[in-house]
Amino acid sequence: MKTSVWLSAFALLAILALTPAHAQEDNESFMQCAKECNACEIHCNRCFKHCLEQAASGKGEHAKMGKLCANCGEICKTCAVLCARECPHSGPVLECCANYCEACEKECRKMEGDKTMEACANACRACAKECRQMAMMKNK
Repeated sequence: MKTSVWLSAFALLAILALTPAHAQEDNESFMQCAKECNACEIHCNRCFKHCLEQAASGKGEHAKMGKLCANCGEICKTCAVLCARECPHSGPVLECCANYCEACEKECRKMEGDKTMEACANACRACAKECRQMAMMKNK
């Protein structure tokens, strides 16, 4: 009985000794992901507004794109919040965010020569990359 108590105490101390370095790495990764998600949310919302304006001026192909940008912005906002809170259960949201960003980037790239769409695509690419990396860390 005494031996198991000592082993448990030793194991706990070992875990606590390792936690600060790992926690710092997680903290930095979460914060970087939150920043990318936040930037992407801003670009997606700008793109949503742009798409509404384009659709209103007769460019109907922008209507569908606007919905995708709005939805992508929402998932980016949610993901940024969870990352800023360092949520240990953020894996599925990170995956969802990466998937939305990849879809949004793909569609925005189709609108060649449109600076707003290009900026959104670039932000989506960066966000998807960061979310995928963070999701891989969370799934280890």
